Amino acid sequence: MKTGEIHYRKYDTCRDLQVLLQLLIESGSAGISTLEIIHRTGFCAINSMISELRANRIPVPDAEQRGRRFYYYPPPPGRWDPIEKRWEITGMVQAEMKL
Repeated sequence: MKTGEIHYRKYDTCRDLQVLLQLLIESGSAGISTLEIIHRTGFCAINSMISELRANRIPVPDAEQRGRRFYYYPPPPGRWDPIEKRWEITGMVQAEMKL
């Protein structure tokens, strides 16, 4: 493993990651908060699980809103800004979404 790489579970064989992605899909463009994911799934370490989805090449942007972290899948309309390293959402000003 190289520096900066993480050890992660494979989506195809990990039921927890599959459940998490299905919940993100069901939440749609409204997104879902870390706390709501914990309450609905019983999972802990949501940020780590999101990192595992990303390591499996599943893009899951996140944004902070009112002091809470929200996750989105599919990503909302917009584009990835590689210089600013954030997702620019169509119709929102200075969205702090990061992949």
